[in-house]
Amino acid sequence: MKQTVEDELLSLLRCELCGQEVPSTSYTPEEFKVLIRMAREQAVSALVAACLMKHNVKVNDDGAMEIMAILVSHQRHAAQMDGHVATLATLLNTHHIPYAVFKGQVAARYYDRSYLRSTGDVDFYVPPVYYEQAKEVVGREMGVTIADDHLDKHCEFAFGGTRFEMHHRVETFGSARHQRRFDTLALGDVTVHRVTTQTIGGAQVAVFSPLVDILVIFKHLFNHLLVEGVGLRQVCDLMLMLRRYRGAYSVSELAAALHQIGYYKAFLAMGAFLVRHLGMAEADLPMAIPTKYHLWGDRIKDEILSGGNFGKYGRTYRHPGKLKSLETASMALRHCLWLMPLAPIDILCLIPKRIRISFSKYV
Repeated sequence: MKQTVEDELLSLLRCELCGQEVPSTSYTPEEFKVLIRMAREQAVSALVAACLMKHNVKVNDDGAMEIMAILVSHQRHAAQMDGHVATLATLLNTHHIPYAVFKGQVAARYYDRSYLRSTGDVDFYVPPVYYEQAKEVVGREMGVTIADDHLDKHCEFAFGGTRFEMHHRVETFGSARHQRRFDTLALGDVTVHRVTTQTIGGAQVAVFSPLVDILVIFKHLFNHLLVEGVGLRQVCDLMLMLRRYRGAYSVSELAAALHQIGYYKAFLAMGAFLVRHLGMAEADLPMAIPTKYHLWGDRIKDEILSGGNFGKYGRTYRHPGKLKSLETASMALRHCLWLMPLAPIDILCLIPKRIRISFSKYV
């Protein structure tokens, strides 16, 4: 291994996603073990495995078997998730309930092979006026028990081993004004402009339009960065989405929307990360990145690599409970204070809201 494991991982992702040169032609068993462990922590193990296989990078027999196991497991899980998304979409389509599936299996379609995107939950949005109807229909016809503590923006249920989150609000903002503007965009997308679909699992699945999809993916990953942390998986989603959607939306409308929700500077900082560390072509970004944002991109890279997916690997307490909530609140406060210059109004308003949500289950 020619460089640190963090830099090696980023190099492999640039190789797989942007066609850059493979960083190493072989790994010792110990190097491979460390590299794959970090790739798992960042939820990008299939991307790394695919890159190693494609370029015939030499590892020992155990490493070769692990590469195959990762790819086969991802294929199986992706097929299962696609089938469950199709079941949900068919049900909601049949009952004429407006909705949009987002993140997860939708984001997977931006990859050359969708199964290379590690699976997570299935998230879907239903407008508030249809929310209770959707809960009743899904609970009855999918035969699931829906858990809703009314403390946050969604309820949840499990179907065939897959966890679903049904949202009546896609993202949480600190500022009420920013929240209203974003909620209006999401609502209009699935009610007034409901024309965007993807084929997933053989079904026509309603999704957000390109512009709203970009806002959702970006705001979701930045919100995780603000609270507990975010992995490279979500950052790869944003990069591939911007590349896929190039020319499919109005850049001026995207810039206006980012200003309206208070996260224009934050978007520039994330763009700097994509260009400097993931190999994204500047031409694929919707707006130019001023030089001063490159330092933000570097700091965001360090934070992501140290904490891993959802910040799980930079924690002391990993089991649900008061101590984990205290730690989450402490992490969120630190991140919010650090990132506040990128979205000052919304982050300042978000701090008490996130602390309240973190403690609500235990107070």
